[in-house]
Amino acid sequence: MPPFKFPAVSRRGGRESDGEDVSNESNEVDSKATPTDKCASARENSLMSLGLLELLDIDDRPVLVLDLASPTKRVPIYHNASLQRIPLLELKVGDGVLCAEASARDPDYAAFLDWATAPHQKELPHIIYCGLWWTAKTIRNRWRIVTGAEAGGHDYTGAKRRLSEAHRVARAQSASSPRPSHSPSQSRSKLTSDESLEAQISAFRMREVAPTQSFPTHDNVEKPKVAIPEHRLDFIKAYPAVIPSPHLQFFMEFDWGSTGVGPISSWSTNLRQMVNILMTDPRPAAMYCGRDKTMMYNEAYVRVTGQKHPGMMGRRFTEAWAEVASDFTEAFEKAYINGQSYNPVFDTTRQFIADRRMACLLRFGQYVNASRDQKEFWQQVTIAFRADHTDLPFALIYSVDGDFNDTISEASDQSHESRKWVLEGKIRIPDSCSNIPDRSTEQQMEDFLPGFPELIRAESPTLLLAGNGTMPEFIARNITLADNEPAQSAIFLPIRSIGDNEFGFMIIGLNPRKRFDSDYKVFLELLNRQLATSLASAVLFEEEIRRAARDRNLLTKKLAIQTCEALENETRFRRMADLAPVGMFHIDPAGVLLYANENYYEITAHPRNVVTPMSWLCVLADEDLPQMATEWSKLLQGESVNLELRLRRQFNAEELVDGERVDGNRWILAAAYPERATDGTVIGILGCITDISRQKWMEGFRTRKMLEAVELKRQQENFIDMTSHEMRNPLSAIVQCADWIGTSLSKFDCDEADVVIPRDVIDGYADATETIVLCAQHQKRIIDDVLTLSKLDSDLLDITPVDVQPVSMIQASLKMFDFEVQSGDIDFKFQVLPCYTALAVDWVKLDPSRLLQVLINLVTNAIKFTVNEAKRQIVISLGASLTLPDCNQIEYLPRTINRRDMTGGSAWGDGEPVYLYIEVQDSGRGLDSTERNLLFKRFSQASPKTHVQYGGSGLGLFICRQLAELQGGQIGVASSVGVGSKFAFYVRARRCSPPPASPSTQIVNRPRPTGLEAARNPGSEAPKQDSALPTPTPRHVLVVEDNIVNQKVLSRQLQSVGCLVSVANHGKEALSFLEKSRFWKGNEFRGIELSVVLMDLEMPVMDGLTCVKHIRQLQKEGLIVGHVPVIAVTANARSEQISTAKESGMDSVVTKPFRIPDLLPEIDKQVLLGNARTIERSASAPV
Repeated sequence: MPPFKFPAVSRRGGRESDGEDVSNESNEVDSKATPTDKCASARENSLMSLGLLELLDIDDRPVLVLDLASPTKRVPIYHNASLQRIPLLELKVGDGVLCAEASARDPDYAAFLDWATAPHQKELPHIIYCGLWWTAKTIRNRWRIVTGAEAGGHDYTGAKRRLSEAHRVARAQSASSPRPSHSPSQSRSKLTSDESLEAQISAFRMREVAPTQSFPTHDNVEKPKVAIPEHRLDFIKAYPAVIPSPHLQFFMEFDWGSTGVGPISSWSTNLRQMVNILMTDPRPAAMYCGRDKTMMYNEAYVRVTGQKHPGMMGRRFTEAWAEVASDFTEAFEKAYINGQSYNPVFDTTRQFIADRRMACLLRFGQYVNASRDQKEFWQQVTIAFRADHTDLPFALIYSVDGDFNDTISEASDQSHESRKWVLEGKIRIPDSCSNIPDRSTEQQMEDFLPGFPELIRAESPTLLLAGNGTMPEFIARNITLADNEPAQSAIFLPIRSIGDNEFGFMIIGLNPRKRFDSDYKVFLELLNRQLATSLASAVLFEEEIRRAARDRNLLTKKLAIQTCEALENETRFRRMADLAPVGMFHIDPAGVLLYANENYYEITAHPRNVVTPMSWLCVLADEDLPQMATEWSKLLQGESVNLELRLRRQFNAEELVDGERVDGNRWILAAAYPERATDGTVIGILGCITDISRQKWMEGFRTRKMLEAVELKRQQENFIDMTSHEMRNPLSAIVQCADWIGTSLSKFDCDEADVVIPRDVIDGYADATETIVLCAQHQKRIIDDVLTLSKLDSDLLDITPVDVQPVSMIQASLKMFDFEVQSGDIDFKFQVLPCYTALAVDWVKLDPSRLLQVLINLVTNAIKFTVNEAKRQIVISLGASLTLPDCNQIEYLPRTINRRDMTGGSAWGDGEPVYLYIEVQDSGRGLDSTERNLLFKRFSQASPKTHVQYGGSGLGLFICRQLAELQGGQIGVASSVGVGSKFAFYVRARRCSPPPASPSTQIVNRPRPTGLEAARNPGSEAPKQDSALPTPTPRHVLVVEDNIVNQKVLSRQLQSVGCLVSVANHGKEALSFLEKSRFWKGNEFRGIELSVVLMDLEMPVMDGLTCVKHIRQLQKEGLIVGHVPVIAVTANARSEQISTAKESGMDSVVTKPFRIPDLLPEIDKQVLLGNARTIERSASAPV
């Protein structure tokens, strides 16, 4: 840790002289005290009035006082004698100004100063620094009393004495060391100046060392205070008045005769001195003596030895530290061979001396830097030398006679012989040296100082030695230093300044107890540079005044020119700002708008000539005012900001983009920067704004389009989910009925041509066939409506009313579940409630497909969750009401959408409104409250493939809910675990009259009966045929289909109704067949009678659209006579696809799946239309 240097303006209390600097200025210095010194004296008088100094002087603790009201509050104005008597703490306090560089390099040192000068507080928290526990108290909010105590809580006085004695022992040993001698033949040596300034300054830098404990720690046993002998303390000797510590007593009583060092009585003086240093060291320390490296250690080292104490004392190193002995063997051997020590403890001697010399340089600078003329400069140099300094024991100062300015102008012409030298001062040189001249010429100076011309012209300071005769004889004969030692060496230091002209010289004595080494050279070189610099300042001061006057006149002229240029530049930049495409502004820290260009006012609509603070906030939208307040605070703190803001003024571009108007909030992009003064304070805000309203609108436009795309994707996913879900229910019934028919037919496998089938089996076939037809019709309705159903979210789905009988419709639809009910042994009932019968409901207008879609889904779920229960029962109930049905324990879901009354249109008629109520009750496992909450929600478990779960995660109940609401109703549930569930929904319908009895009406009202059902119930559905009507000509149909299965099925069905069928696999084969028909030119009477073409669209080789285009082209060319009826048979059911087919030449389009009874009327229609077009074409043809 670097020494703690506290510069002192004045000091109270005594101090023993030990070779360190003591600030004892002469009366001459006091008489020339600066205003700062006078201010310090006034503060001392004020402090003396407190009456505390007497108490602090006798305090055993180190105490110092700071003046918090002074600009130099870090400089102590007082410290007591107790602090001075402790050498290790004395190093922390100096006589000069504060070393700022030391505090910058040492964070601990800087932290202590910051703590000691903290803002006014009555009492500061303690701090530990340099091994002491420091506390501070403040009196009258000005005087800070800082007191130190030993951190460990041990006897402070004893520790202080031991430290003082240890310091004196070390100093005495250092003083007794022999000084380096110079041989008589040694020539005058000179200081070289080739070292860089950095290398020279580095000698004075404080080295960073590990923190050490300033006071030794001892056992907490109270020891009586004893008087310590005044002479040097020797722990080896016995002092009757001194009670040694237990460790020292153990050390003295140890049998050293059994070790390699021998008994204590035989120890040499050097060894005894080393033992004393060891025992007084407050740090843990050990010493290894002799070839055997016998170990001895102090009391602090006991903590290092641990459990090895006391057995480690007197042991060899290899025995004491056997575990690490190998690591130190080489270091011990090297130290024993070459005599160089291996010491991990840091030696601070060089640092101490460096600090001492640095304080000297600072003191010199403090005195001479303020010099303004020749007389004052030499006086200040003399005053600075009068302060005691160990490294500058005496000095002799000479200057060149004459004015400084004259010296500078005549130095080049003036010879060295004509110069005169004037004695400026003698420092610590006795009056017996009477032969020192006060004024002398160059020749006289050479007689006084041999070799003077060479000395004054030397580039660097010259070392003068008494041994080789280079030092003046009067110095060696008359000047004595400490302990009456004669001066043996000195330095001749020429003082140069501007143009390497000599302005004076000094002969400075050297410390006889300090070897003249590189550090000493650097110290003197820095002293020389400091004096030369200060001298140059004094020499040039007057010249600087004259030059300042000339410069002032020149600057006045330049200022006028620059002012004119500035005005021109301001006009130019203002014009450029007004033409800039962005808004520019200048605001002061109070928020007043100082300047803004035209674009700023145009963008913001800010009123002109307004100087109210923060007036520009009125143009911002209220939503962005908090953000602007935050950013304004950042600007005032010196930060730059970039932000987007909305204005109150709206944006309207008067244009449309993709059907949307380009308007909305007006947005600006603002960039603002603080304008700083030279001291760093913010004096204004500069910035610009850009109108980004169109960009922000486009960002919103892109966002909306992106969300629409995401929504479209979601709707597509919903479309796929709903389609797959709704197709499974009827598909299961179809597969099961077909499987039952195939299984039952296999039982009649025999070799006979005719097979007798029982009536009940035929009835079963009829029922199964009817179920298949109903399921296929249901699937067809789903396929036809699923695209429309996907528009539910957009509220675009309409309900189409049809005249139906609800009871017959429901009974017919429930037949599709007969197989599942029978195979699952489920008690399946359908009942009409009394309320329905009481209202005499018969024919009503409603959408049967939407109603049945909800019913089929609910029945399917009921079967699925009942089939595995012990009690398997499902009851479907139908009721009616003229008002909204009662809840009847049913918890109806609230409507998710507000829709208009769908039964109010003209298509619904003017019949009485009636509510149809349908309930599906099962004996399944039931639902708990959590499961009920999941019902009727889409993807509540994030998977569309959850048809095996009850409602909550699938789409079925979600669709049912929307379909019920579309029909003016609601859906709900009542369920409990272990009892079963009851799902109910109602829809709104209107009464209507029975429709006229006709085949077409029957087809619309309910599904067309299958062939087996017609055979089982002859005449029940088929219209009566007049036996007198002629038998129609058989139809000849060309089936163009690439799928062989569909080709065979369609051909067989057409043949079963009496049609002649021909087939083609693609369009080319169809064109080849037409060449053989009666439609081909030349084959009108001998070609094949072809009635119509049923053509698929998607086929290999040639598709249906291409084929029909060729047919129509051949008709135009006359190769085909008459009009060929072509009906498209396709699964592409979208209106766009149907329109494309008709535009290509198709006469009609039939979408798959379809029934033969529905296809035959379309065939007859197109045949009649084709014949009519052929007749028209023949009639219009030229004869």
